[in-house]
Amino acid sequence: MISHAIEGQPLHPHLKLTAEPFPRLLSTRIVEDDGAEYFGPFLGRTAARILIDFLNTTFRLRTCTVPIDGRFPVPCTQFYAKRCLAPCVASRCGRDEYLEMTELARLFLRNERKEFELTVLARMDALSERLEFERAAFYRDILAKAKAFWNDPGRQVWIDDAVDTYVVERDIDILRIYILTTRRAKT
Repeated sequence: MISHAIEGQPLHPHLKLTAEPFPRLLSTRIVEDDGAEYFGPFLGRTAARILIDFLNTTFRLRTCTVPIDGRFPVPCTQFYAKRCLAPCVASRCGRDEYLEMTELARLFLRNERKEFELTVLARMDALSERLEFERAAFYRDILAKAKAFWNDPGRQVWIDDAVDTYVVERDIDILRIYILTTRRAKT
């Protein structure tokens, strides 16, 4: 499959994992060289929205733009809606825990199912050994949600075939063409 861009705008949506100390997941049609990780392309805007909603409720990475230093006294409503781990409140979620969840989201977005499952099972075992059963159950639920997502034909958002997206930029006397090649969800 070949997709093209109109003046710098790729047609297929991608997901962007920002390069911030506490990364955020965003939907975008622009792939930039900004240090962030990009995943996709995905099957249209609706599929990207379905995926973002799933990621927010499963991995609970932050969506806000406030600087995170852990000094907030209480989390925002996204935490209580079970859509954020609340790294803004250090007692709720530290950086290491947040980055562990970011890595799980990364594996999920890469569609690396076996590695994702092994990583989650290893975390569940480690937490169970330390008698942290509630946290182990949290990871069990993440694994169950991921498997249900993968097994639901209506949620197949990955373009399994090859996709080449290109962007054309025109200056007065310079023409630039950028090509982003994706093969089986790997850029």
